[in-house]
Parts: sequence; C-alpha cells; structure tokens
Amino acid sequence: MSKTKFFYYPEDHIDPNTKKTTTIFKPLIPIRLQGSKLAKIPVDCLLDSGSDTNLFPAGWGEAAGIKINKGEPKDIFGIGGVIVPAFRHPVVLWVGTKKFTTQADFSVVHNTPILGRMDFFKFFPEVIFNEIKRYVEIEL
Repeated sequence: MSKTKFFYYPEDHIDPNTKKTTTIFKPLIPIRLQGSKLAKIPVDCLLDSGSDTNLFPAGWGEAAGIKINKGEPKDIFGIGGVIVPAFRHPVVLWVGTKKFTTQADFSVVHNTPILGRMDFFKFFPEVIFNEIKRYVEIEL
C-alpha cells in the first residue's frame, strides 16, 4: 500500500454581509462511482470529517445507472437542522485503482458530493489532514 496526497482546492466565496471575496481551501478527492455502469470521469468529492455518511447528488447516481428513487428513503440532518431527503443505495467507489463497496445517500436537493466517516473513512487505515500545507493523505 502507498500513501497518496490530495491537495486542497481553492474556492472563492462572497460574504453576503460585507460583499468581500474570501478563499476557502477544501479537501477534495476524485472518486469514480459504479452502479450498473462505471462513471468514466472522476468527480471531486469533499472529504468531510463532520459528515457521518456519503451524500451524493442524485444526477451523479443516475448517470452511473442507479435508480435513485428505488433506494431506502432517508432524511439527512445537516447544518442548522436542515433536513435533506435522500435515498440510500449500496455502491462501488473507486479512488485511483482502489475499489470498495459501501453505502451512499443520493439527493435531488444536494449538489456537493460528500464523503463521510462511516461510509468512506473506515476503508482507510489512516486519514491525515494537513491544514498548514493544505492536503489530505490516505493510504491506498
């Protein structure tokens, strides 16, 4: 096994109060999703240590051949008590050449693909966030 670094990506945000632009650096990992077909192009997913589960946009799952509405209905509780309706499915995810089967929740109202602790982190013996150098390191 080898350790792989994924560098944070900058994203500009405008503060609604001050109208000033700030840059936030986010830990993103390129993932390929496999349903009845394998997504050919990796999608950058936010590695979120505060999220329990994987939460993906429904359109991504549909593109991989997953019948989203046939999954187990779930309510995902987000920041500020916001409830995100979703459907849970078993999925195969690829990080580079590492393939593993896990669970993912798909929602039509959520657009940022998120990798969570129970459904993503558990497949890697060590996940290191380096906030100073802006990278995350995992063992593949």
